[in-house]
Amino acid sequence: MFKYTLRRNAEIIVVSHYGKYVGAEADEAILSILETQTLAERRRLKFLIQDFFAVEEMDLRNTDVARRSILFRKLLELFDTQDLEALFAHRVIYQIMPERVDILDILRQRESKLAQYHAYPIDLIRRKSLVETLLELGEDKLPPEKDWLSPSETYKH
Repeated sequence: MFKYTLRRNAEIIVVSHYGKYVGAEADEAILSILETQTLAERRRLKFLIQDFFAVEEMDLRNTDVARRSILFRKLLELFDTQDLEALFAHRVIYQIMPERVDILDILRQRESKLAQYHAYPIDLIRRKSLVETLLELGEDKLPPEKDWLSPSETYKH
């Protein structure tokens, strides 16, 4: 499951995963959020924060090169570009690590599995705290609960 919030006029997208992480949830979450935005709004994106801190269950399903290829193809379409390197060069992706060691181990296995297939790498900046990451980006606190949207609200914009 996930919830998300847009900060600084969609310059920052925070996706907070919690409970049971299903399949390629991180990919599906960001794609579903970006699909609700205009091209101009998508191009404002500078920072994506994928927060895995509260994930309680995760497995290795949907961890393959085909899935990664689909993600990249859809991102190229959404940003109206053919240059994948330039797309990622202008954006910073943070990964807030899971609190639980067993979930962290599975997350690392997912990343390792993609690396062994030589999938195009995504550079991640790993952090332990969402609050500290937001402070680093100039946000002084966590967004209030009313500013978080659920996946069902993603399609209302």
